[in-house]
This record gives sequence, C-alpha cells and structure tokens, in this order.
Amino acid sequence: TLTDQQRKTVYNTLIKDKNSLSATPGFNASPGSELPSSVLLTPFPKAITDENVQQYQFAVTGRQVVVADPKTRRIISVIGE
Repeated sequence: TLTDQQRKTVYNTLIKDKNSLSATPGFNASPGSELPSSVLLTPFPKAITDENVQQYQFAVTGRQVVVADPKTRRIISVIGE
C-alpha cells in the first residue's frame, strides 16, 4: 500500500493537471478489486519520483486517483480529496 505522503504527492500532482480529470467511474473503485478493461491506465509523470509509486499506473475518475498494478489491473489505492 502507499504511505500517506505518497498518496498526498500523487493526488496533488495529478489533480493539478486539469487534463487528467475524467468522468465519474461506472464501477466500484476499491483496493483489491480489478480495474475494468475499459479504464485506461497511464504511467505516472516523472514529477513523481518515488520508485515504489512509479511501478504502478493510474487513472483519474472524477476527483479520485485510482492506482493500479498494470500487469494484473488490481487496484492498489484509491486517493480522494
């Protein structure tokens, strides 16, 4: 799981990028569940330098950042305001 500091850094970095905002999810975004194949995962920007975070990818749904393992599509963390 991500630490509180990692979660804060990810959220603040990605939500500031207005291009990342998207529609409210049509699925239950909860840690441990599988991300639907219709949701595009994106690598983290280089501004997030933590290697433990960089191994994952993300999707922004509404005002949440969903962090998932790109190999399994399992949700690692859901970060909101």
